[in-house]
Amino acid sequence: MTGKSATFTWSAETGSTSYQLCVGSTAGARDLGYVGTSSLQATFSNLPTNGSLIYATLYGYAGGVWTVQDTATYTTATIANAQITSPAKGSTLASGTATFTWTAETGGTSYQIWIGNTPGAKDILTCGTNGLSVAISGIPTDGRT
Repeated sequence: MTGKSATFTWSAETGSTSYQLCVGSTAGARDLGYVGTSSLQATFSNLPTNGSLIYATLYGYAGGVWTVQDTATYTTATIANAQITSPAKGSTLASGTATFTWTAETGGTSYQIWIGNTPGAKDILTCGTNGLSVAISGIPTDGRT
């Protein structure tokens, strides 16, 4: 697999009116998702990216009965997320200016640093770059997290 998303396609079963594609972390499971459809394809957009083995099982509905049509295994992509390396996580910033550095994300081409009052917020400021570091000024110095 090449990323978090994949479109699976298959040929028609004679007499089938519906299909179900189940994707799981073990054979026959559907813990990673399933799609019921009358078409010959299904897209999954939140597959793991840790190099794990996943299993896909295709069921067809014909003559009032669901039957297994095919099974397959796939190795998921290995994508490393970017990790902030400095300043150290949890440290106290000495001034309103700091240079943030991070490791590259697999395939990453641009990055944004969001500074906010809550995790994931960008209510204080944001900064974008194509590099792996950025100097930011205007960080509050009032002792808040």
